[in-house]
Amino acid sequence: MGVQLVRFGGRGRAVVAGIVIIATAGVLSGCGGSEPVVRSAAQACGEDPFGCVRVGPDEPVQIGALLWDDPTVGGRDSFRGVELAVDGFDRSFDGEGALLGHEVEVVEVDEGCTASGGRKGARRLLTGGEVVGIVGTSCSASSYRAAAEAASNAGTVIVSPSNTLAELTEPGKRAPFFFRTSANDLLQSRFVANFIDERHPEANVLMVDTDDIYSSSLGSRFVEAWAELEPEVPVRRVTVPSAASASAIEEKLPGAMGGEGPSVAYFPALGGSCLTALDAIVKTLRPVPDMLITSDGCISTAVLDQVKELGVTVFITLLDSDDRFDRKEYTEEFLPAYRKRFGSDPTSTYHAEAYDAAELILAAVEKVAIEEDDGSLAIPRSEIRDAIEALAPWDGLSGPIDCGSEGDCRETATYSAFKSPDWPVAEGAGSAKPVFSETLEMSRK
Repeated sequence: MGVQLVRFGGRGRAVVAGIVIIATAGVLSGCGGSEPVVRSAAQACGEDPFGCVRVGPDEPVQIGALLWDDPTVGGRDSFRGVELAVDGFDRSFDGEGALLGHEVEVVEVDEGCTASGGRKGARRLLTGGEVVGIVGTSCSASSYRAAAEAASNAGTVIVSPSNTLAELTEPGKRAPFFFRTSANDLLQSRFVANFIDERHPEANVLMVDTDDIYSSSLGSRFVEAWAELEPEVPVRRVTVPSAASASAIEEKLPGAMGGEGPSVAYFPALGGSCLTALDAIVKTLRPVPDMLITSDGCISTAVLDQVKELGVTVFITLLDSDDRFDRKEYTEEFLPAYRKRFGSDPTSTYHAEAYDAAELILAAVEKVAIEEDDGSLAIPRSEIRDAIEALAPWDGLSGPIDCGSEGDCRETATYSAFKSPDWPVAEGAGSAKPVFSETLEMSRK
């Protein structure tokens, strides 16, 4: 896949023997105007409030991968997406990814899907100041007031492939060096409400969420979206600890509807909580609700296997990745490289978002790095962030990418609902067909 380079609005830069030349648009276009401003690497690094990442002449460029290495949510799949982005950055999947004449090294850390794991993992990657950026985290709980804050305090960009928590880019709450290539749950919650209302207008909806930040936030946004559509039929909500057993959840369900059984049960859970929530709903509610539905935190072969074992039908809502299967870059370049290296098809949906996150960081570094006479690099930290914000819209491996200064790089998103057993995982990754789709757009102020 070709490298996507950042484009500065009204400014450009060039490097000659450790000197940074910053020119106005008029100079770059040959129209006359301002004289170029010349800065040395030392001056550029001194002016950056966070200084520079320094890479010696024989040292690799390091990029962090702070992800959840749990097979039930596809974390390993995201690690693999980062690895292939590094390999493919020089326009060939040959196992020898390079950037400005330097090898690129991926430093992997498991964030454990907890706030403490996110903070500790970020600090581990940031120790020594050698990483140019971090792809992470998998879980919103590991980013929010955790890894995203730690990275931003150190002036290091962190780009998540799968954080969907709305609060992460909410004005006043966003950590300034945080970006994401996944979509915002403001969109997914609206989609879920629209889908349920399309199938079951005025439905009695039971929602089972957990107390982790991902599930509770998506649940709250869904309740708000449903209230806009069906203000007379409020959602009945059951919130349980994320580590709750199926039996503990079962104890809470009978009284949730006040004697009236739900026609729809929605469980926006994550990882292992998906398994326990589904098990409790199916084994406790009689009759089983007409519609069982979950969201992207439960997309895995493990959850789908349980759905089949229980003999029920479950809908899952996902950011639609179907268009990637129509692109040659994905089907003829990325997929063959993935299969060759890992011996299987992708097992989850966020490998492409992880690929784009890594490529964003590497492209920004390539744009702003100062090459010195001995082959070493000086990379102003704040300029990496600025380069990502100034990126012209482009088609990433996962879909359209346009970051801006708000942190949401997916401005428009198409969501789809898939009906089991035809979920887009494992053997169904390229063949599953949605039963309902809708394109939604973030409003940028």
